[in-house]
Amino acid sequence: MDFRNYLRPASGFQSLQFRLLENKLGVRADLRVKYNNNYTKVFGGDEEALRKIELSESQPSLALLVERWLERTPGLEATGFNFWGKYEKSVNDLLEEQKQIALSEPVEAVKQYRLNDLEKRREVYESIFRSEIHEALLNRGERRFSHQALQGAILITFNRDEPRDRYKVFVDLFNLSTFLIPRSHIPHLTADMRSKLCLWRNGGTNDVQENGKTGLEIEENGFEEDIV
Repeated sequence: MDFRNYLRPASGFQSLQFRLLENKLGVRADLRVKYNNNYTKVFGGDEEALRKIELSESQPSLALLVERWLERTPGLEATGFNFWGKYEKSVNDLLEEQKQIALSEPVEAVKQYRLNDLEKRREVYESIFRSEIHEALLNRGERRFSHQALQGAILITFNRDEPRDRYKVFVDLFNLSTFLIPRSHIPHLTADMRSKLCLWRNGGTNDVQENGKTGLEIEENGFEEDIV
């Protein structure tokens, strides 16, 4: 509830900050749920708030910038790698293979079920391969990205494991799993080394207690005693 005091007006779903965030992300005005009023009405005569909202609506949203970036994905050119043409051919080959498998099904009911399911899948793929269907879905608000941006997104999804290690900031951490060995073969710690790895609650200087417990074990026991 304290968070509401930082919002204007003091309601999370009607605040200026949330409206600006939605516009920056790319929430379209025509897709907003309308409660008899434009979403800016709640700000009344607050000229500064209305100015910020108008500015956020006029600037490119994150959704638009991502769409433009996806449209520039290398490999979509029909005269180059032509990913989309190759992808469509692969899909058609796959559907044909599955059709032949369905036709070879000896049980008629199962055969019809598989053929019907295959037809539904074919319709789904047609919605991305046929640009006119994609445009219709865009107009209905069921899709947001342009046809070319969708192609770029699919290409990236299929090849998401391809980027080179030089793009990983913490490449050494990513590679640690390569050097793992069974726990039974991990070098055993000496008492002195174990004490150096311990977390101390009270900042004690004695590394290992007389009872042989490490600082971490002592702290765990203390935590249990506090609970009891």
